[in-house]
Amino acid sequence: MSGVAFAAGANRRENEAVVGAMLARMDHRARDGRQTWSSEHASIGFAAMWTTPEDAGEIAPRAGASGWIVAFDGRLDDRRGLSQTLGVPDEGPDARLVLLAIERWEEDAPDKLLGDFALVAWHEGRRRGLLARDYVGQRPLFYRCIGKSLRAASEMQALFPEGRTGARPNLGQLALLCVGEYAEDDETLIDGVRVVPPGHVATVVDGRVTTRRYWDPTRLGGGPSKPTAAADALEEALRAAVHARLRSPKPVAISVSGGLDSSLIAALARDAAAEHGDEAPLLLTIRFPGLGCDESLFTARLSRHLHLALRAVEATGLEGPARYERPAHIDLYPDPMPVLSAELAALAHREGHDAILTGSGSDELQWRTGLELHDAIHDGELAGVLRHAGLAEKPLSAGAWRQLGVAALRGLSRGWWARLRAGALREETVPDFLGPEAACSVKEARLGRRARFLSVGSLAQARVLEGLTASLQCPFGRGQVGLSAAVAGYELRDPFFDRRVAELLLSVSPAVRTDRPGGKPLTRAIAARHLPASLAYRTQPWTEFSAFFQRVETDASVLSQEPVTLRALGLIRPDGGAKLAQVALAEAWAARWLTGRADYSLE
Repeated sequence: MSGVAFAAGANRRENEAVVGAMLARMDHRARDGRQTWSSEHASIGFAAMWTTPEDAGEIAPRAGASGWIVAFDGRLDDRRGLSQTLGVPDEGPDARLVLLAIERWEEDAPDKLLGDFALVAWHEGRRRGLLARDYVGQRPLFYRCIGKSLRAASEMQALFPEGRTGARPNLGQLALLCVGEYAEDDETLIDGVRVVPPGHVATVVDGRVTTRRYWDPTRLGGGPSKPTAAADALEEALRAAVHARLRSPKPVAISVSGGLDSSLIAALARDAAAEHGDEAPLLLTIRFPGLGCDESLFTARLSRHLHLALRAVEATGLEGPARYERPAHIDLYPDPMPVLSAELAALAHREGHDAILTGSGSDELQWRTGLELHDAIHDGELAGVLRHAGLAEKPLSAGAWRQLGVAALRGLSRGWWARLRAGALREETVPDFLGPEAACSVKEARLGRRARFLSVGSLAQARVLEGLTASLQCPFGRGQVGLSAAVAGYELRDPFFDRRVAELLLSVSPAVRTDRPGGKPLTRAIAARHLPASLAYRTQPWTEFSAFFQRVETDASVLSQEPVTLRALGLIRPDGGAKLAQVALAEAWAARWLTGRADYSLE
């Protein structure tokens, strides 16, 4: 994963100095070099990490004859289609095609780009800049306004090259972190630092930033209505997504857990590599000896079936603070998963691999939200009503009749749908360990989320999108692993997060997409075509990580002990919040940031 840096609004010398310092803070992204471009009013920097054959040798921002300059951190997954639309040859690095797209469509260009990306662009003659991210925000891009000046970078800590002076925590966002509801879709944990929201393009003029959504999931058409047709369409989309993510100067590796999703990705990748004459992928896994979440039996079975080599790291020595005192990439929170992911990446490096495919995203796109029944009633979809009410399998379920009865009574009153929607979105109570201002911040954030939900046609779709975005944007889960990948010099690639796959699944009726809590009938139907029944239709119960994460939470609480920092900030009441995992996470972040120990280093 490469890195971008951008400064505008100051004089040339200051902009150049700021961009140079920001690149220095992201030197781990500059494995293959770095370079800057400057004009009278702006400066753009690029830290290069080549992850596709076409990008080899590309270390500078791209300049066009039209006056646009572009720095592109990402990967295009439909180069041929974009080249044909532009009427140009499919050659050169991805940034060349991105520049041509911006020259033609300007702020409408990001909607034409298929892949994972974050980009910055500047037009000196018009003193106008663009910042944009892919539809779900798989590549980060933060910005900070200082008067009429603006800074943007791939990492938040790079926005403070001169140090933490003036960097105050955003107490409202920190309160959301304390209750497990924080996600970086606008504001961040630092006051004044914002993130370009996923699926948005931001226009920069005179230091003012205006954002606009370019990807609107509510405009998606209806998908296949029959399960077989939906499975066929999903398999076609997944095949295209997997093939696009095999584009690498080195053979790719695949992280497999033994579960359905990663096993299917491994099977499709094996087939795609054989079809195009590429080297067979390597399977990587993490073993959890002695824990219920260990799935070594299934990963070994998958390796034998696909005739692919399997390498593993073991999650041993999890107990005690010593585990988390080890050097770890972006170790802002005492969570062993980024450490284990880094060990997995080191193993991939030793085997000659720099890109790792995963099965992430399938759960978020296909999980059952509990709001499907409301949507089915609204749409008049009888089959969906029966399935989601439980009448399809248990015709006279008392609970099912109760749900339908309540819905019918609401339907007799004026504004029945609005009331039904509002009833489906009852918010949880605010935890009593929060201070008064923190509690108000949480309530306001929930009201804003509620308003966004009520503006979307499908409640279930809105909930899926919220979960999808949150899983990628939270800096302590997937976000932290992504940053660890950048530091470690490898790239995570997730076929289920491909826009074609996501749009298809979001356009399919929930009655077809999911059949029960945790059920993924479409994925299972495809897996049955490529995997033995012992993997596609496991009789053994799916393993749980409860024991593993219980250890993580216990150790996190032990490490943070009392939330001293949060209490000093007024977020936690004097007598509350101790020994709670989310509070421990917030305390660990606040303490490290405020003491200046949150640098992203390998030391």
